[in-house]
Amino acid sequence: MEAFLLIYNVFLFMVYCVPLILALLIYYKQKELIYLYIALLYGTFCLDELVIYLTEFIHWFSSFYKKILFAAPTFKTIIYFLSFLCMIKIVEWILNSSLPISLYIGLVALILFLLFIPGMNDSSWKLWLYYSASSVFSIALGLNGLHHYRNIPPEERTVTQKYFRNMLIILTIFYIFVIIEDSITLFSPDSILYRNTRSISEDCTRMIFSAMTNIYLIKKLFSLLNNTNADSVAPSRTVTAVPENAGMGVPALKEANEEEKTYSKFYLFCKENHLTTREQDIMLLLLDDKSNAEISDELVISLGTAKTHIHNIYAKLDVKRRRDLLDLYNEFEADAPAEDG
Repeated sequence: MEAFLLIYNVFLFMVYCVPLILALLIYYKQKELIYLYIALLYGTFCLDELVIYLTEFIHWFSSFYKKILFAAPTFKTIIYFLSFLCMIKIVEWILNSSLPISLYIGLVALILFLLFIPGMNDSSWKLWLYYSASSVFSIALGLNGLHHYRNIPPEERTVTQKYFRNMLIILTIFYIFVIIEDSITLFSPDSILYRNTRSISEDCTRMIFSAMTNIYLIKKLFSLLNNTNADSVAPSRTVTAVPENAGMGVPALKEANEEEKTYSKFYLFCKENHLTTREQDIMLLLLDDKSNAEISDELVISLGTAKTHIHNIYAKLDVKRRRDLLDLYNEFEADAPAEDG
């Protein structure tokens, strides 16, 4: 049994460490705060798992931790606070909207409740209230996220948001199972003496979250690496020409006879208007009449980030709308000679 628990704990550490490391790598490359929140979230999972591991394998620590949990569960409460705060920020970033202030008030109320609950007499009810309160907040967070998702017009929903919707459903449903499991475990005979701090339902939820997060982060990391490799050979890199008649009557970029000329007028336009590499990527998609949501999905960035880049492009080109941008590029392409490199 001890060998199984050891393997199980090591497995969970690995499961939580992978998204933590991936998120830190992406933050290092992109400097978006959201990836620090993701790394911190899985860091709290690692810390929580470490404590659970110690309670299962070190007898004196197990006795000490159970006394602390009854007297002043500060460490566990801090873990809850940090993980919930990170989850709120992640939900807001992916859905590109602010969650209601009542949710933040609810988080503060939850933390105060968890800190003051030691004043109750030791009982199964005391532990049940402590664990179930956090599970109820998880369910409330999932329902709030799903409500905000439904408020996004279907045509504006990104693939990332649709993917994240599944995670919100899992969060809501699985934490109902966590409450059920705690109710069975804590009110069984001798639960105070023998019940450890592990919840199998919560472990399953976190493992599913980790797997789904890894898929997203790996896709994002590959996208960043591909952009980095492309940047290293600019401006001579090949850029896919906009198809003929693509998007609102925009003419196609002419493919040059020689590879070094394929960037030609598009590169001249971007160079003249001081567009960054990322803005050039977005400019190509704008010329191809991609929507904001499609740009977000194709470049693996948030919808808010895509809108910010588009706003910056408009500012540099001194235009107010996409039609004006397309007209401006059409005029430049018709008049400017191709750069011979």
